[in-house]
Amino acid sequence: MSKHHVSTVINGEPVEFLCEAQQTMLDCLRDELGLTGSKEG
Repeated sequence: MSKHHVSTVINGEPVEFLCEAQQTMLDCLRDELGLTGSKEG
């Protein structure tokens, strides 16, 4: 599977993580960063 390197700022803090190609950004935020308060829509 292909992974993408994501670099962004969340809550004022720079973060970097790898995300699977088929995952949504929401899935990455929840699964990789533990940001379970993130909601769709």
